[in-house]
Amino acid sequence: MEEEAQTPIFVIEGNDVGVYRSRADAERDIEPNHVKEGIYEAFDARGRRLKLAAAGHRTVIDLPKPYEQDPDLLAAKLRYYLAYIKDPAGDDPTCDLRCLIHASLTYAYEPFSLRRVVKELIRNVGDVVKR
Repeated sequence: MEEEAQTPIFVIEGNDVGVYRSRADAERDIEPNHVKEGIYEAFDARGRRLKLAAAGHRTVIDLPKPYEQDPDLLAAKLRYYLAYIKDPAGDDPTCDLRCLIHASLTYAYEPFSLRRVVKELIRNVGDVVKR
């Protein structure tokens, strides 16, 4: 039986992290042209590096064989990202990879839906009220 990438999937460009609850969501959202440019690195929830490929007008994400595992690098990138966006987990030295992944799910990509629009609206109104 072929081993699959474990979700969530993390697609990283520099210090920006895209968090995807499924491989299909990541494949739909990531532009194949950007994949061709080689600007992304991707990991699964176990810190295994994933292979991104452009197949025509779509992106394909696979767990290569053999795979390279680097959970410490994934944890460092998630920690930096979470600290940058002012999530407390990013500054918590006791927050391990599992904790960082859990915190990052708050910012996971959601395909367009009414739920997503309402969530964004509430977040934006909250920011205005805080000011």
